[in-house]
Amino acid sequence: MKKKEIPSAPSWALSLSRRPQALWGIFGLAAWSVQQVLHSQRGEPFSFPLYVKGALLIGAAAFLFDRWQKKELFFLGMFPLLWMSFSRAQWEICSPAGQPYWNWLALFLLSEILLLTLVDGRKLLLLLAPVWLLQTHLFRFSLLLPLSFLRLPAEWTSPLARFKGWLTREEHLSFSHWGKGRKGMVLWLVWVLTWVSVLFAGFFLAWWVPAALFPMAFLAAPRDPLRRRVWLGWGGALAALALFLGYRAWTEFSFDWSRTWTFFVEERYLSFFLLSWLGLASLPRQGVARLSVFTIFPLTLGCQFWPGPEWAVGGSQTLLLWVLLLFAGVGWESFRVYLMDPSWHGRLVWLVLGLCLLAGVV
Repeated sequence: MKKKEIPSAPSWALSLSRRPQALWGIFGLAAWSVQQVLHSQRGEPFSFPLYVKGALLIGAAAFLFDRWQKKELFFLGMFPLLWMSFSRAQWEICSPAGQPYWNWLALFLLSEILLLTLVDGRKLLLLLAPVWLLQTHLFRFSLLLPLSFLRLPAEWTSPLARFKGWLTREEHLSFSHWGKGRKGMVLWLVWVLTWVSVLFAGFFLAWWVPAALFPMAFLAAPRDPLRRRVWLGWGGALAALALFLGYRAWTEFSFDWSRTWTFFVEERYLSFFLLSWLGLASLPRQGVARLSVFTIFPLTLGCQFWPGPEWAVGGSQTLLLWVLLLFAGVGWESFRVYLMDPSWHGRLVWLVLGLCLLAGVV
């Protein structure tokens, strides 16, 4: 008796199972199509160029998620592509009035794809230098992007590492460690007050100027496989200096506490910044994925200090929000895999919270 042959799955289904981010890319395109229908029902005519520009952004984002994906991050592109498709930010960027913003974002995604594709620092510098020039020509907040690849020498950061080791040493929690009598009490109080000061300073910076935490991540540069890394690191620093001097960036410097407060706190976009940071921390130190996500720090800092003229401030914040949605997806999926309860109700909570975040960007 012949055994029944089990029918094999179609080749396209096998391909999607191996590359799940392609599946979420299709999911994102479907959501973007629904967004077009919703706007048409409000009386806005369908615009084919607008639809194509949004589809290209979603496709490039899905490609990045595919390159960032680790085996366990199956749902990596699910929520961020959904957030992007229904967000006000993507609609404004793809509209005819937002053409400069779309051009900048296309250049940004191109630089991310180049970084994840090439492993030679000198070739990357030659290819990224004109991209940085065009981005800075469009918007000055791109000035700090070349600094994303600079790594400080170990001897410069060793005092900070020693201070961190002293501050976090477990035995310092014990009162008896510092000795008996008045001297021990004074030393213990000094250690406690140092901790309180560090926490207060960190809270103050994180609450008011999240991008000011860029130097902290800067000191923890990843160990990546780039060859001739020094070309990209110091070459990027020289490029940033040349752009700063060439465009006389000090004349356009502008910082407003209320603008930062409104964007991160009142509009509640701080959550996406913190999720981006979580995604950066969860990616492996080996590889260029962490280096790719790291660009969120100089970009956020640039948007706070060089937002452009008054009419362009909203556009710079719209671009920043779109990039935050892109990188926050890594943190959101890492939150599900590494921090959430793996039971069904834990997954349900993750799903509901993701939909709540969607409500904040629609």
